[in-house]
Amino acid sequence: MFKKALPVWLDGLSSVMNVQANFDVEFEVEAHQPVAVTLTAASLYRLTLNGAFVAYGPARAPHDYARVDQLDLSGLVVPGPNRLQVEVAGYHCLSFYTLKQGSFLCAEVLVNDKPVVWTGRHFTGKRNLARLQKVMRYSFQRTFSEVWDLERPAVEATLQVRPAQKWLPRGTAPPDYTRTTVERVVSDGTFVLDPSVPAKKNRYIQGVSHILSGFPEAELEATPTYVNQQQRFTPSGNPPRTLAGERLSAGDYVVLDAGRNFTGFLQCQVKAAKSCRFLVTWDEKLVDGVVDPQHIDMVNVVDYRLPGQAQPYHLETFEVYEFRYVLLSVLEGELELSHVGLRSYIYPLEIQSLGSGRPVLDGIYQAAQETWRQNTLDVYMDCPSRERGGWLCDSYFLAQAEFFFTGKSDVERVFLKNFVLNERNPALPPGALPMCYPADHGDAAWIPQWCLWYVLELDQFLVRCPDVDKSEFQRLCLDLVGLLEQYANGQGLLERLPGWNFVEWSKANDWVQDVNYPTNMLYARVLEILGNLYDQPALLERCRKIREVVLRLSYNGTFFTDNAVRDPAGNLVNTGNVSEVCQYYASVFGLVDLEQPAWSEFRERLLTELGPKRAAGVHAGVEPANAFMGLYLRLEVLLKLGEHQRLIDEVEAFFGPMAESSGTLWEHKNTSASLNHGFASFAGVALRRALA
Repeated sequence: MFKKALPVWLDGLSSVMNVQANFDVEFEVEAHQPVAVTLTAASLYRLTLNGAFVAYGPARAPHDYARVDQLDLSGLVVPGPNRLQVEVAGYHCLSFYTLKQGSFLCAEVLVNDKPVVWTGRHFTGKRNLARLQKVMRYSFQRTFSEVWDLERPAVEATLQVRPAQKWLPRGTAPPDYTRTTVERVVSDGTFVLDPSVPAKKNRYIQGVSHILSGFPEAELEATPTYVNQQQRFTPSGNPPRTLAGERLSAGDYVVLDAGRNFTGFLQCQVKAAKSCRFLVTWDEKLVDGVVDPQHIDMVNVVDYRLPGQAQPYHLETFEVYEFRYVLLSVLEGELELSHVGLRSYIYPLEIQSLGSGRPVLDGIYQAAQETWRQNTLDVYMDCPSRERGGWLCDSYFLAQAEFFFTGKSDVERVFLKNFVLNERNPALPPGALPMCYPADHGDAAWIPQWCLWYVLELDQFLVRCPDVDKSEFQRLCLDLVGLLEQYANGQGLLERLPGWNFVEWSKANDWVQDVNYPTNMLYARVLEILGNLYDQPALLERCRKIREVVLRLSYNGTFFTDNAVRDPAGNLVNTGNVSEVCQYYASVFGLVDLEQPAWSEFRERLLTELGPKRAAGVHAGVEPANAFMGLYLRLEVLLKLGEHQRLIDEVEAFFGPMAESSGTLWEHKNTSASLNHGFASFAGVALRRALA
């Protein structure tokens, strides 16, 4: 993929955490010559040409691989000399978003398809000290937050050639970088710092260790999140207005509203005649009129320290964030704020209108598309903020949305193949799949059920993409079955599975041991899929026996119970615990056929007495389903049964307030967690199918 370029990094720093580097090269072109750049990096790069933004990347790849971007610069270069700059963040840090690997840049510029400059020979490098190195992680799942001191210079560095990775093509569409202005000021006022406020110190601050990369608190060069927590705001009472050259002094703040949730790089333009320091904070919602600095475990703050100068600063975060509201507060000095906005970093999906004639339904469909494109890029993500992790199970729903919204499965091809190419799981038992990937799970956390959801998605993927060779996935799938066989009891049921057992975000997740019936319903369906895919009659027979046993042990005549435990004598005894989601597992994964007369009464209870519109007090002993994943399984049941009007009514009631509030769909029923979660985009798929 590279003709001349070699990977390089700042000498001696490839295994040092959180090093920001700048690479520069100059090259000459003549008018009308075709010009391209081929590049990749670890961990993340931002490419500019003659000072103008070009691209950000790379797409994520498995361990020991790197995905390479090939970009056409022909319409961007000028005749004569051109300067290419690549800023690279080398994190070398365990996370769910980027891999812990030696930092590098590999790049070359081609004119008429011939390399003219390349790393390993022509590029120069500097260490950018303006981005402070020893800062807090952004979250448990992502790497480092941003603190910028622009008085600190960049330092010349010697470049060292690094070992080459296995190169892969990007494989997915280039991102949408559309710029958006945030100009509605919703409040302003003054603030003071209250040093008596005890700082909240999250697990990713206090838990730094060999399994959670980071800098010990005593070594931190700055702690803006503590300052953020000490702010006490007094609103001015001014009415909302359009941003127009806000003059802010120390102790002033302003809050802006983007109108809905966006994902991308936060931008602001400020003018500071004298040195100043200010914080930019953001979130999906406001609490008491301001951004909550402790919302769902993220350091949603960038600390800027600027020397005074006559020209305005055009600031843009290096990392990608997600927000609706932005709060800027001045700690020292004064400034003039003339622009706030963002550069998108999302899938290039053109939003389509539902055209239902019902505003709430149309809003839900638009929010579903927004949710999907903000959570889909190079992999499927759970949320574009706290984690940006490529989670299994979430991907089952996101993949259906990709095919529905785009008619393609390009991201799914890359996503599923990443797991096949991954051969480094030292912390996981042999045969297990990472719960999200590409990622590093230093604490050996894994979810047995998520491994099974991989097979469910694969089954649908092979139908969506009949050109794919199913044998590519055979070893991975059968190794997984071999692992789970070790936990089968005398009746063939999985019992006391290790790891983090996950059924749903509800009380059902408290009932996963000793024998969890929803898990065994899922397992039986996976055995059925693999038995048919790979001509394994023994797996089909095991599926039949598991279903027979679960049906006999779990069904109480009204509903399916969730789990059974061993009594002191070693007998398996049902607990009597019943969850709504368990009924959907039974219905979706082939334990019962709701269209058969024998299950007509159960079907009626499922349709009319459960669900998000369930009346208070009805089946009080049945734990209600949460959004994930009970509601989405219910949508699949309703589609299968042709209960289209019921589905439309339930989607309207459940998702309508979400779409109106944030323009995206949420992780839970309420605002306690992410307000932009990828799997929720499936609601748009279900709605459109029902209306059709």
